[in-house]
Amino acid sequence: MIKLKGRILLFDTVNINNDIFLKTCNIDIPKKVPLTWDFQHEKIIGFAEVTKDKRGLIAKAETFPNEFIGIKDIRDVFTDGKIGAGGFYNRVKMHNEGNLIVIDEASLKEVALTLAPVREEYSFEVVEEKKND
Repeated sequence: MIKLKGRILLFDTVNINNDIFLKTCNIDIPKKVPLTWDFQHEKIIGFAEVTKDKRGLIAKAETFPNEFIGIKDIRDVFTDGKIGAGGFYNRVKMHNEGNLIVIDEASLKEVALTLAPVREEYSFEVVEEKKND
């Protein structure tokens, strides 16, 4: 099992999809959500706990002790000690402001590790490893 921690959302910041979660956005955050590989909902590789801070959302995640997506060691896909991350949301309420999509309300459904995050700041780092006997 590997424990990860990182940012998955910044408030008031436009991402590459031209959407923005304002600080006033109402986000429903379950106590635990699945951790997936690259937003493939069926590839659950662990679980994450997400908290809100002044800047956005931070997640602490644990991977399952088994191999996933054919990679023996998750760190093999890290770059400079990090891997991209992000959140998947449903029940989204939004409105447009010019070319921007402004998210007013959403429910966090999962957190994913990804090689293509929508912002460079959205990433995880390893914070602890546990060997299973």
